[in-house]
Amino acid sequence: MLDKRTLKTKEKLRKAALELSRTIPLEEMSVSALCKKAGINRTTFYKYYAVPEDVLLEMNREMIDEMLEQMHREGEVELYPMLLRSCQNLVEKGAGNKNAALIDERMVEMVMDGMREPELYQNNEKLHFIAGGTAAVLERWLKEDASKRRSAQEVAAELTGYIQAVLK
Repeated sequence: MLDKRTLKTKEKLRKAALELSRTIPLEEMSVSALCKKAGINRTTFYKYYAVPEDVLLEMNREMIDEMLEQMHREGEVELYPMLLRSCQNLVEKGAGNKNAALIDERMVEMVMDGMREPELYQNNEKLHFIAGGTAAVLERWLKEDASKRRSAQEVAAELTGYIQAVLK
């Protein structure tokens, strides 16, 4: 568990990275600009990350891990609201963002990589199957043309149905 100061620092960096990513292409985002926006020094940044993209990738990884933990804890009881929040988070991160396509691409990679390997379900075949299927649905959804993309509610409902069928 991270201490409060570390959590506060990382939260500042996350907020700053999201704000900057709305106006600056990710490949042009400098550590200096990110640190200035977050109000921290570069040494502190490098204590936790190598490049600005790592901040956004960590956020996505944590979102995926949280989704899997909730699924593991709550099963089908709270499945739809949890999936809906996750889908809405994916959309919100890209909304109005100049880096939306790049972030979507990275998120697809993370969904595919992150959901196949977590320790949470390594020994549970059903959860492993659910993770792979969820990754495939999210990948397909994130690759849809943004103007024609199904709503977060539709995708969450689709995933809920699939997962409930597997858990029965």
